[in-house]
Amino acid sequence: MWDPYVWETCYRYIFTAGVRHYWPIVLALGNAGIALLFWWLAQKLPINPVLTLVLLGGIESFPGHLRAIYNMEILATPLLKGVSATSALVFGFFEFIFYWCFILTLASLLNGLFFHHKVPKVLP
Repeated sequence: MWDPYVWETCYRYIFTAGVRHYWPIVLALGNAGIALLFWWLAQKLPINPVLTLVLLGGIESFPGHLRAIYNMEILATPLLKGVSATSALVFGFFEFIFYWCFILTLASLLNGLFFHHKVPKVLP
């Protein structure tokens, strides 16, 4: 929503101008909670937790995209005019898998940077 091109060609047709600046922050906080839930669930399921997490992330795209397609008419915006609902949903699934892979990679790097380094001992 902060990207001027995407805002002008898509989101401004379905959202009021007032949400442009705070909605990404709200979504980030909400998705942080979803990430914790997904990671907890991924640890409990019998398949690889990383694979489970990114697949859950892909599935998470469906409710929002279905709402945008059928309740908010996002496919009528200039950016998405002519795109089918099926192709938008398939693209969204893999788009969110990419996002969750990025998030997991960043979390892993930050974890390694901040929590797995040796802390020098302080002399008494």
